[in-house]
Amino acid sequence: MNLEQNFAAKPNKKAWIYLGKVKPDTDEDVIRNYISRKLPEADELIVEKLNSAGKNESFKIGINFVFKDNISSAGIWPVGVLIRRFHFGKKPFLGETGEPTNENSQAPLEGTS
Repeated sequence: MNLEQNFAAKPNKKAWIYLGKVKPDTDEDVIRNYISRKLPEADELIVEKLNSAGKNESFKIGINFVFKDNISSAGIWPVGVLIRRFHFGKKPFLGETGEPTNENSQAPLEGTS
């Protein structure tokens, strides 16, 4: 057994940011290039376009946690865009069958039904 295969550094923690109210037809590459110009030392950048209900675009941005304050600064973004922490939705609770169930429902305790 090669011990070096089991030993590695922990991946860098990411800060996840929501970017909204971006003009239509803006894609991930435009956002990635913009951030790279504003924060050239930022590495491991992730940009994902989100499904937007309106006509504006929105994105989920993952960046090395040490750059959290830099990317959250209003000074680096164009006036009018929305920048905030990204909130991940709750994942559905999966029951014994692997199907989503109501999180508030509980199976009766054994011997109580």
